[in-house]
Amino acid sequence: MKKISKAIIAMVAGWAMLFAVASPVNASESSFSTNGPLSDSTVERAIAIAEPSFDAQLRNGAEVDIKQANVARINGSSSLMVAVATSGDGHDEGSFAVAVVDAAGDVVQSFAQVQATYTSDSTAEVKQWVDGSLLKQWTVEATPEAEAQAAKALSAMSPEGSSVGVAAAGNEGVIKCLNALGISTMAALVIISTCAAFCAVTVGTGCIICVAGFTAVAGASVGQCLSGAS
Repeated sequence: MKKISKAIIAMVAGWAMLFAVASPVNASESSFSTNGPLSDSTVERAIAIAEPSFDAQLRNGAEVDIKQANVARINGSSSLMVAVATSGDGHDEGSFAVAVVDAAGDVVQSFAQVQATYTSDSTAEVKQWVDGSLLKQWTVEATPEAEAQAAKALSAMSPEGSSVGVAAAGNEGVIKCLNALGISTMAALVIISTCAAFCAVTVGTGCIICVAGFTAVAGASVGQCLSGAS
């Protein structure tokens, strides 16, 4: 078991660029996309490819409404990610699942799931599965120190080195910007913690899980907090 820590700041670098170019389908314009919106047919195809994986690989009684899935392009490749929040007993806010789809080959390249179970208002037990196998579990605590570390990690995502989401968040900070979109501080910390947990194991597709968490919970609108747009 481990707690969210300064390791996030170093590990977030591996997925920062992925978030900067992801293209959630729900946005007609995306402040963190260089690819533009996806067509309805592309979205429908990606979800159709991914849906059997959600049916087969979700663990611990997780449920999804596939109609609520957000689809995003992974820049520089034909891969798409299909991300959706999960629900069910013990699947609290910040729980989600993602399928990485090679749309050109009609195959699911990777599948991951994160379950957040709140044990108090400020503590969550987090489990993470990859391709159906339990990979890691850890504890996240919502403390002022953890919030400050998380905000610092997210700020490191800006290519210009400036504060992330400064236009939307102003002096209130990125965590409060996420709060304004309906993402609780606890859920934000859970999702941010997956960066450290997952990227420590692998890079590339592994790091996409951080992007997927925010995309699953908030879709395109989260870009205003997590991009370096001015």
